[in-house]
Amino acid sequence: MNALAKNAYVAYRKNDVQNLRPVEIVSRLYSTLLSRLHSVQDSIADGRVADKANAMSSSFAILSELHASLDLDQGGEIAANLNDLYGHLFSELTLVNLHNDTERLAGAIKTIEPLSEAWAELADTGAVNRTPVAGQGQSLEQEGGKSESPELSPLPRETNISLNAVL
Repeated sequence: MNALAKNAYVAYRKNDVQNLRPVEIVSRLYSTLLSRLHSVQDSIADGRVADKANAMSSSFAILSELHASLDLDQGGEIAANLNDLYGHLFSELTLVNLHNDTERLAGAIKTIEPLSEAWAELADTGAVNRTPVAGQGQSLEQEGGKSESPELSPLPRETNISLNAVL
């Protein structure tokens, strides 16, 4: 891909991500995390050390974005549980990285899959307002009023999630 085409592609992807609702960003983060972890799995199986390192680095970056976006003050028990889960996943993925431990990797993938599916379903329902990422502290209001699901409050407290994590 030449430089002009690459710049156009990056601009397109950045615009795409900037127009996502916060729930769609979280969904895409989970989906991309799963994709990267499957890349880690394939890279370990094929002995591609550099590819494994790149996919693992991206996985840690995405997990860091998800962790940093938690609002522990507003998110209640679910945010606290996600905080603990992300800490556990960091530990597990560190061990995967150090020892090429495919069993731990499979466990991490199995842990993330239902979360990814749940966020994808939530993003597909369109229940949360369509508010671009450009703003700070987006609300969880549904069309017509306040959110009826306070348990969904672990959406990003600030929607300035690094675009690099989902690009």
